[in-house]
Amino acid sequence: MSDFECRRESELDNLDDEALLEYIDAAREAGEYDFIEHLNNDTTRCYSTGHAEPWSVRKVRNALSDGCVAAEAIFEHPPYHGDTVIEYAATGIETDRSEVWLEGRYAILERFDEYDGQLGEPTHFQPNTDNRVRFEVHTDGEAVWDHEIDDFRWFPVQLGPFHPRGGRLTVEFRTNALGETSCNWAAWADLKLVECI
Repeated sequence: MSDFECRRESELDNLDDEALLEYIDAAREAGEYDFIEHLNNDTTRCYSTGHAEPWSVRKVRNALSDGCVAAEAIFEHPPYHGDTVIEYAATGIETDRSEVWLEGRYAILERFDEYDGQLGEPTHFQPNTDNRVRFEVHTDGEAVWDHEIDDFRWFPVQLGPFHPRGGRLTVEFRTNALGETSCNWAAWADLKLVECI
């Protein structure tokens, strides 16, 4: 595994699109744990904190937001009440520095492609729809980050350092519609745990 020089979130905000994509590519190559790759395997659990089942959690392709496309993403639509939660028991994390960072990006999507070939388009989308979504990350049962957005573009996220106990770290990705759920097409992309120099 290659060493990867992490940047603070404030530094990422100052990168242009090309530099940000190069940075994310470097993070991907350095990554130890790929959350998209591990979606829906034995170490993943999806549930809702409200009374309803999670609206939808699945892997999608060509996830578009404000002209920028993620080749692959996790689609996590929030429910009518409460949070949709994707919980990972990330195991087998091996690092000689005993600390890792979480890198990735998140957005509200305008469109995406399903893996079965169908096209996902927001059939009820209206420009004045309340599209606010709160994104949250929890590790080992504790909330470590949240951010509310209501516009269509990809935002970078970098969190850490985290110290896996015995090569294990529990990570939850949560979304909440904050009321109206129409067109709240929440998504995460390029999610990795990376070792930093």
